[in-house]
Amino acid sequence: MRNPLLPAIIPTKSLKLSDVPNESEPWRPVIIRFALTFDPSEDDPYKLGGRDLESLSAESGLVRLRAHLYLEQRAWNHMSRDPDASTMLAIRRVVALIRAILSEQSKGAPETEA
Repeated sequence: MRNPLLPAIIPTKSLKLSDVPNESEPWRPVIIRFALTFDPSEDDPYKLGGRDLESLSAESGLVRLRAHLYLEQRAWNHMSRDPDASTMLAIRRVVALIRAILSEQSKGAPETEA
């Protein structure tokens, strides 16, 4: 049973731009809560191993980007501190990439009638 204090999981296929915080939002609590909406069964973040946030790009795909964000949240939570400045820049870049991909997808999506 999921902890009711945690945010609801959002499957990546259901993720909308409105679900993703702006990259300028604070780590605590906004980006943390978004990171925790990822379902690790989509892509096991713990197998990602090394911290290669800087190498991620739009080609990495939404699932992989979210997995890395989730892994960062879990790692920094385990250390009981917030990310250092350079890691926070990389995290913000990942959030911006997620937003950019979703923005592009929404442009290509067929319009629905209201």
